[in-house]
Amino acid sequence: MPRAKRLRVFAGPNGSGKSTLYKQISSQFNTGYFVNSDEIEQDISKAGFINLNRFGLKLTQEDLDQFLGRDQSIAYYGRPKSQDTLYLLLSVKI
Repeated sequence: MPRAKRLRVFAGPNGSGKSTLYKQISSQFNTGYFVNSDEIEQDISKAGFINLNRFGLKLTQEDLDQFLGRDQSIAYYGRPKSQDTLYLLLSVKI
């Protein structure tokens, strides 16, 4: 029987040692993908988008359009009039 996949979340305030703890654990175990909001923010600042390839995701505009068409998947989607920013807060029902 296949083992169930598990999700681990390290949460805490900035500077509390989450990344340090992850680095220690990942040196001893296969931890899979690591998502860090600070790194994502840096990526967006530098490139203007999030490169999902580093998470093993290959998505197209068609994939996004199809996802946006699913009412039950979107918590908030909009563009403030005064900014060029698109806000997309996803809430996916699994």
